[in-house]
Amino acid sequence: MGRVYTNCVSFRPDILVVSPDELTTHLLVEVGSSVADPNRETSLKHQMIRMGAPTGLLVTPDWVTVFRDSFKSYAEDSIARVDQVSTGEIEDLQRFVGRQSTSEAEFEDAVQNWLDQLKYRLERGYLRGSDLKFRDHLLPALELGEIRATGPRTPRHAAR
Repeated sequence: MGRVYTNCVSFRPDILVVSPDELTTHLLVEVGSSVADPNRETSLKHQMIRMGAPTGLLVTPDWVTVFRDSFKSYAEDSIARVDQVSTGEIEDLQRFVGRQSTSEAEFEDAVQNWLDQLKYRLERGYLRGSDLKFRDHLLPALELGEIRATGPRTPRHAAR
């Protein structure tokens, strides 16, 4: 019997990569503008289990961490950290490195833009050096789906 996670009820990933028919979630992305928040990883893992997503991405001003679910169980222990890259190694996110506090919306927009650009480069066959660090887990998830924000981030976006 699976475990019930009550502490992640309000958690919602910031970005999703879903199949074009929206029936399959390939990737959940949690963006944290503050460096230290130990609950984000746990919440991301719980949401991956709940949504059946094989890949999770946690992005902070310091690290981009990729998680992969082996589906050996319906518990957090089936999800492992498979890649971790310094945010400073990603051109599109370098301006956020070392910032202890930044606008959550601005950082989420930058992460979604990075993923959009990464998918664009992948589709056209001209990946950059830092892109290749994600070839085993993140790139396949991007290739399979469409990148979507899970909600409005700023009044500018919400008014559309």
